[in-house]
Amino acid sequence: MTGSGKLPYPCSVDLLQTIRADIEAVPDGEHTAGLKAVLHHIEIAYRHLARGQAEGEDSAFNDAIYRTNQAFEGSIKEAYRVLAEKDPSGKTPASIEKYLEQKKIFKDRVLAQLKDYRTNWRNPSTHDYNLFFDQDEAFLAIVSVSAFSKLLIRQVSGFISFKEAKEAVKEVAAPVPEVVDSGAVDAPYLGFLIRKLVVDFFSNQPISQSESVSETRLLGGLEGYISTLLPDFEVVTDVGVGDSRNRVDMVVLGKGASVFVELKRWRYGESWRDAGVAQMMSYLHEAGSKEGVVVFYDVKETTYVEVGGFASGDISVSVVAPASELR
Repeated sequence: MTGSGKLPYPCSVDLLQTIRADIEAVPDGEHTAGLKAVLHHIEIAYRHLARGQAEGEDSAFNDAIYRTNQAFEGSIKEAYRVLAEKDPSGKTPASIEKYLEQKKIFKDRVLAQLKDYRTNWRNPSTHDYNLFFDQDEAFLAIVSVSAFSKLLIRQVSGFISFKEAKEAVKEVAAPVPEVVDSGAVDAPYLGFLIRKLVVDFFSNQPISQSESVSETRLLGGLEGYISTLLPDFEVVTDVGVGDSRNRVDMVVLGKGASVFVELKRWRYGESWRDAGVAQMMSYLHEAGSKEGVVVFYDVKETTYVEVGGFASGDISVSVVAPASELR
């Protein structure tokens, strides 16, 4: 560690601040202490890395990776607690990992980061006591576990909002008919239903919100809201688009129709709507789908309206935005 006690690499500070902000945005619960412990282990791993660089103490790089292993296992346990709704006490990390993978609980990107860290860092450092890591390997391990933890924390946050919204639906009158047969709904009518639910969700705010609420929490809440009020439809989030790296925030799927939904924080300027619509048009074209909704949100606003529709061939995109911003 340097005499000033500063962490190595400027990006390390930004990454830690991002993870810290994500943890602070998660509502308190039994998972809170565990998530904070994960962040602590990552911070200490960075400090071991700095110590090894400053003092030429090569063993510090191994110490850094042992700390990232603790962060990895802590993340796994809190995922099990929240996403699987099970107590991790007395469970081995291996048994928890097996359960989470077999039940397909992790989103694709979270699972990819889990496999990367486990294969490249956790398993080698655990099973080969003769293995010695250098500073570059220690840094890569820290970045890898940080990426995994960040994505996992966001999934945890979204899942909590999902449950909040499902509970909130029980307290209000349903804004759509109780039974909607997904097999009898075409894309335009499903688009109409989704726009109605989006407007109602953002106008009534059925999850706890503040000015710092994350898009992940909003998306999780919207997922819970729609899936509860349209139980015959499948609602999935963070969905890959075609063969590209693009991902759309949400897709609502019926037996014969689908609607894409993309959330965007409100931005001022005349190009805000055009850019969002163009992005959604591209997603729909690439996926071979026809109906999309772009939602521009401002957490301070409680009245939302449908702005209008945009069409290109058989592709249709609608926009929902705060009413006050359109005056």
